[in-house]
Amino acid sequence: MSLLQSVRPSPGGKDGDLLSDVSLVSKAQIRVIGFVMGLAAALVGITSVPGLTFLPSPSLMLIVLAVIITLLSPAGSTIGRHRLTIIDAAFIATIIARIFIEVFNAVDLNHAVYSAIAYGQIPVYLMTWPPRLIIRNRDDLGVFLRAFIWPAALVAIVALLQLLRFPGVTEWLIANAKSDGLEARVAEGREDLRATSTIGHWIYLGGYLAVATAIAGVDLLLNKAANKPRLASAGTMVLLGILLVGQITTLTFATIAVALAVVAVIVIRIGIRPIFAILIVASGFIAWSVFGEQLQYRIDYQATTGQYDDPALAWLPSTIAYRLTIWDTETIPAWLIRPWTGWGMQVYNFDLNWPQRPQSLAWLSPESQWLSTLITGGLLSLALLIFLLIATFVTVFRARKVLGKALSPVTALLVGLVVASTISSLFTAPGPPMILWGLIGALIPFAQRAQAGRRLADEEASGTVVERTSGANA
Repeated sequence: MSLLQSVRPSPGGKDGDLLSDVSLVSKAQIRVIGFVMGLAAALVGITSVPGLTFLPSPSLMLIVLAVIITLLSPAGSTIGRHRLTIIDAAFIATIIARIFIEVFNAVDLNHAVYSAIAYGQIPVYLMTWPPRLIIRNRDDLGVFLRAFIWPAALVAIVALLQLLRFPGVTEWLIANAKSDGLEARVAEGREDLRATSTIGHWIYLGGYLAVATAIAGVDLLLNKAANKPRLASAGTMVLLGILLVGQITTLTFATIAVALAVVAVIVIRIGIRPIFAILIVASGFIAWSVFGEQLQYRIDYQATTGQYDDPALAWLPSTIAYRLTIWDTETIPAWLIRPWTGWGMQVYNFDLNWPQRPQSLAWLSPESQWLSTLITGGLLSLALLIFLLIATFVTVFRARKVLGKALSPVTALLVGLVVASTISSLFTAPGPPMILWGLIGALIPFAQRAQAGRRLADEEASGTVVERTSGANA
């Protein structure tokens, strides 16, 4: 008997049907909600609806729409009976604390409060709620993940067209997406363009596609565990190939490495299937045939020495060497001046005329998730981010007790993102967060069920359940 079936709430317990694996909503409703959420994550870089600039961003409107559809469904009536989880505690603590830290910095340093701090993390947090309300079993999860992930195919295709210089694509993205790096390169007439798609930046696009790759892997492994016909996984396998090609268009080795690590785990867990091997090899061949020259340029670039590089670090890849130099001469010295609360969210916005700004900063970015958090919000903010990541790992490990090896790609993804965030921002910048915590939200019901199963086992062992049952039958 599976854990999903064995969990039995105590008589009169408030969890009631929340522990049941009986679906609350139809598969069609799950598909609609999953697809709307997938579009929200896919369009995170688009600033406004073309021609309707007075409206909020498409991503925000789609998230709100997904929440409304969920609340109007039969699953919406259960929201009051859901227990708050460690993920909720981490998000709420982070949102409240970052607001207070930003206000403190603004008052202490006499600069304006970053207005987006009040709602920047709220849409990401909202992404966890629809899936946890509508998903009750493995079939629900599979239906949701497939609907949630297919908009990523559009993102990857746009990235491919962008790097192929398809007429009008780059121009449309510059006009409608927040893509300052792309816009600057085009304005300078540079040829070394990298895909940004609807996410807005090549690094964030790579992180987004890496998460999408892990979701595709979970779907494949769920199908394998359910002994579904291989044809049922054909569409997901094709999608995985598209995502890998899209990943290559970013020309970002850190996120490419994360995606390849996730694919390696998928291959190990699913086994070498001919069609799967053919798709992976074909995707790699197509990517190298089309973008081999750009990739070779990026590889050769790692051997060059730039103006920010320390000659003593010439043995390291150029992109790593310049980061180490910037951290040593700019970022860390600036942080040490205000170690606890940092300088404020917009410390790297040099267009703002701040009365007090660290004199050491010259480069446009801290080039690290951890240092970015330290310099903008200090040790207090870093502690909250670490708490959120610990809560995420705890949720995945609990859900794994129910879903088993199907979550191996998610574990590989999280470890890869933590490592890659040493040299880039992947947990707080636009792109990866929305799709990542949408995925984590889909795993929360299974994590709660595993936790409830453990609690019930402990009660049975101590005789508590017997006493409750006797009292209820008296």
